[in-house]
Amino acid sequence: MPPLLSEGQITQLHRLAVVNGDADAAISELIGYCEDGLPEKIVDEACSHKAFENRTAFLRQALQAHAEGKFALSIPVFLTQAEGTYLQTLEAHGIFNDAYLFKGKEWAEAPIEDCIDKLFITEIVFASILRAFSVAMHEQFTARVRSMEDLEQLRVKYPKGFLSRHAVLHGRDDRYDTKENSIRALFILDTVRELVNRLLP
Repeated sequence: MPPLLSEGQITQLHRLAVVNGDADAAISELIGYCEDGLPEKIVDEACSHKAFENRTAFLRQALQAHAEGKFALSIPVFLTQAEGTYLQTLEAHGIFNDAYLFKGKEWAEAPIEDCIDKLFITEIVFASILRAFSVAMHEQFTARVRSMEDLEQLRVKYPKGFLSRHAVLHGRDDRYDTKENSIRALFILDTVRELVNRLLP
């Protein structure tokens, strides 16, 4: 769920998915939020943050493409601008390492404070947001897709659909251009916006 959702929306999604055990209804509800102004709100919030100040034209064009159903165009732009902003923010803090996306590590259930002496600081700040966001989305966003076999494994594991950043940006996935994936990319953008907001308020 994107950080910009209201408490009432989150409660409703929790009721549908967890209490009622109806994931399809929760997904439909979440997509409904995106038909009622949430994409515009996500992009507006990102564009108003100084970390995105050189990226607003790209984000506005991607939002327009999303509104027009041109998801093959909106998705890679949302993904690249989110990742670029995140890396730029880390660089501004003098943080340079290859672990910035929590590669291959399992998240502990313990509070973040208990992990401080075990993890890179970048992993800690990213996990503090992504843990509440979606474990599945984290895996899809960071998974390396080096072959068509890797891609097929993701398709089997996530039959309701998935968004692999690596498969999209490296040209492995030729079926990524769906409305649901454009929404997922927007949610990643919103998550990164929340992350950089904590680092650069």
